[in-house]
Amino acid sequence: DGDAGAVVIRAGDLAVDGGRVSSAAQVGATGGSGALLLSAERLRVIGGGEITTVSNNPNPAGLIEILAGELTLSGSG
Repeated sequence: DGDAGAVVIRAGDLAVDGGRVSSAAQVGATGGSGALLLSAERLRVIGGGEITTVSNNPNPAGLIEILAGELTLSGSG
């Protein structure tokens, strides 16, 4: 019961290349999705990569917090 736990990723260089960093709450869940915290000196979201939270029920989706010295967004997603 309750919200999903937070996903925390800390890295010097982090690439989300065509993949997904995500937290989701499904239909019938009693809580919302967890928060995402990404902290990196260099973060690249490329090649259709995604960073998402989603709630498929009435509860709120989790917050997304990004702390990056350098951020690159490239490609569709």
